[in-house]
Amino acid sequence: MNILLVDDEIVVINILKNNIDWESIGINRVFSAYNAFEAKRIIEQNPIDIIICDIEMPRENGLSLLEWVKEQYPHILNIILTGYPEFHYAKSAISIGVYGFLMKPIVFSDLKKTVESAVHKIKSNKIKEKYMKYGEYIASRFDSTNLMEERLNTVTSKIDELISSTEKEQSVVNIVKSYLEKHYNEKISRKDLESLVNLNADYLNRIFKKATGYSLMEYVQFYRIMIGKELLINSDTNISEIATHIGFNSPAYFSKIFKMYTGFTPTEYRSNRKTV
Repeated sequence: MNILLVDDEIVVINILKNNIDWESIGINRVFSAYNAFEAKRIIEQNPIDIIICDIEMPRENGLSLLEWVKEQYPHILNIILTGYPEFHYAKSAISIGVYGFLMKPIVFSDLKKTVESAVHKIKSNKIKEKYMKYGEYIASRFDSTNLMEERLNTVTSKIDELISSTEKEQSVVNIVKSYLEKHYNEKISRKDLESLVNLNADYLNRIFKKATGYSLMEYVQFYRIMIGKELLINSDTNISEIATHIGFNSPAYFSKIFKMYTGFTPTEYRSNRKTV
Protein backbone atom coordinates (compact mmCIF):
# COMPACT_ATOMS: atom_id res chain seq x y z
CA MET A 1 0.00 0.00 0.00
CA ASN A 2 1.35 3.47 -0.93
CA ILE A 3 0.98 6.83 0.82
CA LEU A 4 1.60 10.37 -0.45
CA LEU A 5 2.68 13.14 1.96
CA VAL A 6 1.92 16.67 0.73
CA ASP A 7 3.25 19.73 2.58
CA ASP A 8 5.12 22.83 1.44
CA GLU A 9 7.37 22.61 4.52
CA ILE A 10 10.33 20.30 3.82
CA VAL A 11 10.93 19.89 7.58
CA VAL A 12 7.41 18.51 8.10
CA ILE A 13 7.82 16.03 5.23
CA ASN A 14 11.15 14.83 6.64
CA ILE A 15 9.69 14.42 10.14
CA LEU A 16 6.80 12.38 8.77
CA LYS A 17 9.03 10.21 6.59
CA ASN A 18 11.75 9.54 9.16
CA ASN A 19 9.92 9.19 12.46
CA ILE A 20 7.31 6.59 11.57
CA ASP A 21 8.00 2.94 10.82
CA TRP A 22 5.62 2.94 7.86
CA GLU A 23 6.03 -0.75 7.05
CA SER A 24 4.79 -1.72 10.51
CA ILE A 25 1.44 -0.01 9.80
CA GLY A 26 0.96 -1.49 6.35
CA ILE A 27 2.64 1.10 4.10
CA ASN A 28 5.09 -0.22 1.51
CA ARG A 29 6.15 3.02 -0.15
CA VAL A 30 6.09 6.69 0.93
CA PHE A 31 5.92 9.41 -1.73
CA SER A 32 6.30 13.12 -0.99
CA ALA A 33 5.29 16.36 -2.72
CA TYR A 34 5.79 20.01 -1.77
CA ASN A 35 2.87 21.50 -3.73
CA ALA A 36 -0.39 20.50 -5.41
CA PHE A 37 1.10 20.41 -8.92
CA GLU A 38 3.81 17.95 -7.87
CA ALA A 39 1.24 15.89 -5.93
CA LYS A 40 -1.00 15.53 -9.01
CA ARG A 41 1.93 14.37 -11.12
CA ILE A 42 2.82 11.68 -8.56
CA ILE A 43 -0.82 10.53 -8.26
CA GLU A 44 -1.16 10.24 -12.04
CA GLN A 45 2.04 8.19 -12.35
CA ASN A 46 1.81 5.94 -9.26
CA PRO A 47 -0.82 3.81 -7.48
CA ILE A 48 -1.58 5.92 -4.38
CA ASP A 49 -3.92 4.58 -1.67
CA ILE A 50 -3.72 7.26 1.05
CA ILE A 51 -2.87 10.96 1.03
CA ILE A 52 -1.86 13.08 4.03
CA CYS A 53 -2.17 16.69 2.88
CA ASP A 54 -1.52 20.09 4.44
CA ILE A 55 -4.22 22.73 3.90
CA GLU A 56 -2.28 25.99 3.69
CA MET A 57 -0.01 25.80 0.64
CA PRO A 58 0.97 28.44 -1.95
CA ARG A 59 -0.87 28.67 -5.29
CA GLU A 60 -3.32 25.77 -4.86
CA ASN A 61 -4.38 24.83 -1.32
CA GLY A 62 -4.84 21.33 0.03
CA LEU A 63 -8.65 21.29 -0.17
CA SER A 64 -8.58 22.17 -3.84
CA LEU A 65 -6.11 19.33 -4.44
CA LEU A 66 -8.24 16.84 -2.49
CA GLU A 67 -11.37 17.90 -4.39
CA TRP A 68 -9.52 17.03 -7.61
CA VAL A 69 -8.44 13.69 -6.07
CA LYS A 70 -12.04 12.85 -5.15
CA GLU A 71 -13.20 13.46 -8.72
CA GLN A 72 -10.32 11.69 -10.48
CA TYR A 73 -9.33 8.98 -7.96
CA PRO A 74 -12.30 8.35 -5.62
CA HIS A 75 -10.71 5.19 -4.15
CA ILE A 76 -7.94 7.22 -2.43
CA LEU A 77 -8.47 7.95 1.29
CA ASN A 78 -7.56 11.54 2.18
CA ILE A 79 -6.27 12.76 5.56
CA ILE A 80 -5.96 16.48 6.30
CA LEU A 81 -2.99 17.97 8.15
CA THR A 82 -3.58 21.41 9.62
CA GLY A 83 -2.10 23.82 12.15
CA TYR A 84 -5.44 25.48 12.84
CA PRO A 85 -7.21 24.21 15.98
CA GLU A 86 -10.34 26.11 14.89
CA PHE A 87 -10.71 24.18 11.67
CA HIS A 88 -12.70 26.62 9.54
CA TYR A 89 -12.48 24.39 6.47
CA ALA A 90 -14.58 21.66 8.09
CA LYS A 91 -17.61 22.08 5.82
CA SER A 92 -15.53 21.84 2.65
CA ALA A 93 -13.59 18.88 4.06
CA ILE A 94 -16.79 16.97 4.84
CA SER A 95 -18.14 17.67 1.35
CA ILE A 96 -15.10 16.05 -0.29
CA GLY A 97 -15.20 13.03 2.02
CA VAL A 98 -12.02 13.55 4.03
CA TYR A 99 -11.24 10.41 6.04
CA GLY A 100 -9.41 11.99 8.98
CA PHE A 101 -7.82 15.11 10.48
CA LEU A 102 -4.37 15.51 12.05
CA MET A 103 -3.19 18.59 13.93
CA LYS A 104 0.24 20.22 13.86
CA PRO A 105 2.50 19.76 15.74
CA ILE A 106 2.15 16.12 14.79
CA VAL A 107 1.49 13.54 17.50
CA PHE A 108 3.03 10.35 16.12
CA SER A 109 0.65 8.03 17.96
CA ASP A 110 -2.36 9.84 16.44
CA LEU A 111 -0.77 9.71 13.00
CA LYS A 112 -0.11 5.97 13.30
CA LYS A 113 -3.65 5.22 14.51
CA THR A 114 -5.23 7.26 11.71
CA VAL A 115 -3.12 5.62 9.00
CA GLU A 116 -3.64 2.14 10.48
CA SER A 117 -7.39 2.74 10.45
CA ALA A 118 -7.24 3.87 6.81
CA VAL A 119 -5.16 0.81 5.84
CA HIS A 120 -7.67 -1.47 7.58
CA LYS A 121 -10.59 0.19 5.77
CA ILE A 122 -8.90 -0.19 2.38
CA LYS A 123 -8.14 -3.86 3.04
CA SER A 124 -11.74 -4.53 4.12
CA ASN A 125 -13.04 -2.78 0.99
CA LYS A 126 -10.76 -4.86 -1.22
CA ILE A 127 -11.88 -8.09 0.44
CA LYS A 128 -15.52 -7.13 0.01
CA GLU A 129 -14.99 -6.12 -3.63
CA LYS A 130 -13.18 -9.40 -4.36
CA TYR A 131 -15.98 -11.51 -2.95
CA MET A 132 -18.71 -9.43 -4.59
CA LYS A 133 -17.03 -9.99 -7.95
CA TYR A 134 -16.94 -13.67 -7.16
CA GLY A 135 -20.63 -13.52 -6.30
CA GLU A 136 -21.44 -11.84 -9.62
CA TYR A 137 -19.47 -14.54 -11.43
CA ILE A 138 -21.41 -17.29 -9.64
CA ALA A 139 -24.69 -15.56 -10.47
CA SER A 140 -23.79 -15.39 -14.16
CA ARG A 141 -23.26 -19.16 -14.22
CA PHE A 142 -26.81 -20.06 -13.16
CA ASP A 143 -30.13 -19.51 -14.92
CA SER A 144 -32.34 -20.46 -11.99
CA THR A 145 -33.38 -17.35 -10.03
CA ASN A 146 -33.76 -19.33 -6.79
CA LEU A 147 -30.38 -21.01 -7.18
CA MET A 148 -28.76 -17.68 -8.06
CA GLU A 149 -30.21 -16.04 -4.93
CA GLU A 150 -29.08 -18.97 -2.80
CA ARG A 151 -25.54 -18.72 -4.13
CA LEU A 152 -25.43 -14.96 -3.67
CA ASN A 153 -26.70 -15.28 -0.09
CA THR A 154 -23.93 -17.81 0.61
CA VAL A 155 -21.29 -15.50 -0.85
CA THR A 156 -22.65 -12.51 1.09
CA SER A 157 -22.58 -14.56 4.29
CA LYS A 158 -18.95 -15.52 3.60
CA ILE A 159 -18.07 -11.87 3.03
CA ASP A 160 -19.67 -10.86 6.34
CA GLU A 161 -17.88 -13.67 8.21
CA LEU A 162 -14.53 -12.75 6.69
CA ILE A 163 -14.89 -9.03 7.42
CA SER A 164 -16.16 -9.76 10.95
CA SER A 165 -13.18 -12.05 11.59
CA THR A 166 -10.77 -9.43 10.21
CA GLU A 167 -12.31 -6.70 12.36
CA LYS A 168 -12.14 -8.89 15.51
CA GLU A 169 -8.47 -9.62 14.88
CA GLN A 170 -7.77 -5.91 14.29
CA SER A 171 -9.58 -5.07 17.53
CA VAL A 172 -7.42 -7.56 19.46
CA VAL A 173 -4.27 -6.15 17.84
CA ASN A 174 -5.27 -2.59 18.78
CA ILE A 175 -5.92 -3.60 22.42
CA VAL A 176 -2.54 -5.32 22.67
CA LYS A 177 -0.71 -2.44 20.97
CA SER A 178 -2.30 0.03 23.36
CA TYR A 179 -1.22 -2.13 26.32
CA LEU A 180 2.35 -2.54 25.02
CA GLU A 181 2.65 1.20 24.36
CA LYS A 182 1.60 1.98 27.95
CA HIS A 183 3.77 -0.69 29.60
CA TYR A 184 6.78 -0.78 27.23
CA ASN A 185 9.17 0.15 30.06
CA GLU A 186 7.97 -2.68 32.32
CA LYS A 187 8.54 -6.43 32.24
CA ILE A 188 5.81 -7.95 30.05
CA SER A 189 5.07 -11.68 30.19
CA ARG A 190 3.16 -13.95 27.80
CA LYS A 191 0.70 -14.62 30.61
CA ASP A 192 -0.05 -10.88 30.93
CA LEU A 193 -0.95 -10.70 27.25
CA GLU A 194 -2.94 -13.96 27.26
CA SER A 195 -5.13 -12.75 30.13
CA LEU A 196 -5.51 -9.31 28.52
CA VAL A 197 -7.40 -10.66 25.48
CA ASN A 198 -8.15 -14.22 26.60
CA LEU A 199 -6.25 -15.78 23.70
CA ASN A 200 -3.45 -18.32 23.45
CA ALA A 201 -0.12 -16.46 23.25
CA ASP A 202 1.03 -18.31 20.09
CA TYR A 203 -2.17 -17.46 18.22
CA LEU A 204 -2.05 -13.89 19.53
CA ASN A 205 1.56 -13.52 18.40
CA ARG A 206 0.61 -14.85 14.96
CA ILE A 207 -2.26 -12.42 14.31
CA PHE A 208 -0.24 -9.56 15.80
CA LYS A 209 2.67 -10.22 13.43
CA LYS A 210 0.29 -10.54 10.47
CA ALA A 211 -1.19 -7.11 11.28
CA THR A 212 1.98 -5.20 12.23
CA GLY A 213 4.93 -7.08 10.75
CA TYR A 214 6.36 -7.49 14.28
CA SER A 215 6.10 -10.21 16.88
CA LEU A 216 4.88 -9.01 20.27
CA MET A 217 8.35 -8.63 21.76
CA GLU A 218 9.78 -7.14 18.56
CA TYR A 219 7.05 -4.50 18.73
CA VAL A 220 8.02 -3.65 22.33
CA GLN A 221 11.63 -3.15 21.19
CA PHE A 222 10.52 -1.08 18.20
CA TYR A 223 8.33 1.12 20.39
CA ARG A 224 11.09 1.56 22.98
CA ILE A 225 13.45 2.70 20.22
CA MET A 226 10.82 5.18 18.93
CA ILE A 227 10.53 6.71 22.42
CA GLY A 228 14.32 6.66 22.76
CA LYS A 229 14.70 8.58 19.48
CA GLU A 230 12.29 11.28 20.69
CA LEU A 231 14.13 11.61 24.02
CA LEU A 232 17.52 11.81 22.32
CA ILE A 233 16.32 14.62 20.05
CA ASN A 234 14.07 16.57 22.41
CA SER A 235 15.87 16.29 25.76
CA ASP A 236 19.35 16.47 27.27
CA THR A 237 18.79 13.37 29.41
CA ASN A 238 21.92 11.22 29.41
CA ILE A 239 21.86 7.95 27.48
CA SER A 240 22.06 5.71 30.56
CA GLU A 241 18.94 7.34 32.04
CA ILE A 242 17.10 7.09 28.70
CA ALA A 243 17.98 3.37 28.49
CA THR A 244 16.57 2.74 31.99
CA HIS A 245 13.51 4.92 31.38
CA ILE A 246 12.44 2.98 28.29
CA GLY A 247 12.98 -0.46 29.82
CA PHE A 248 16.49 -1.60 28.83
CA ASN A 249 18.60 -3.33 31.48
CA SER A 250 21.85 -1.70 30.38
CA PRO A 251 23.05 1.21 28.20
CA ALA A 252 25.19 -1.22 26.19
CA TYR A 253 22.20 -3.37 25.24
CA PHE A 254 20.17 -0.23 24.44
CA SER A 255 22.97 0.96 22.11
CA LYS A 256 23.13 -2.43 20.40
CA ILE A 257 19.36 -2.58 19.72
CA PHE A 258 19.22 1.12 18.81
CA LYS A 259 21.93 0.66 16.16
CA MET A 260 20.15 -2.42 14.81
CA TYR A 261 17.00 -0.34 14.18
CA THR A 262 18.52 2.99 13.10
CA GLY A 263 22.03 2.30 11.84
CA PHE A 264 23.43 4.70 14.47
CA THR A 265 24.49 4.49 18.09
CA PRO A 266 22.39 6.72 20.41
CA THR A 267 25.32 9.16 20.66
CA GLU A 268 25.69 9.38 16.88
CA TYR A 269 21.94 9.76 16.40
CA ARG A 270 21.70 12.61 18.92
CA SER A 271 24.73 14.36 17.47
CA ASN A 272 23.47 14.09 13.87
CA ARG A 273 19.97 15.36 14.75
CA LYS A 274 21.21 18.23 16.87
CA THR A 275 23.40 19.50 14.05
CA VAL A 276 20.73 19.31 11.35
